[in-house]
Amino acid sequence: SSSARRSVDVSVGATGIARSRLALKGTVEVGGKIFEATSEQGFIDQDMPIYVSRVDKDTIYVSLDKRGTEPLSE
Repeated sequence: SSSARRSVDVSVGATGIARSRLALKGTVEVGGKIFEATSEQGFIDQDMPIYVSRVDKDTIYVSLDKRGTEPLSE
């Protein structure tokens, strides 16, 4: 959604939380900001920990952060 598009000021390796189910694309929260992101590994469920694996122009790519595979809640 356009509301999730902000400047891509995230670094590779930054960690966050999937704020929607990533069925290839979805919404993530990194550093307290919401971004649209693309999963590098298929489906990632909502509230799962993620990390930024790469940034290509205005596209953020994320992967599941396997250091913590339990859903995170606030």
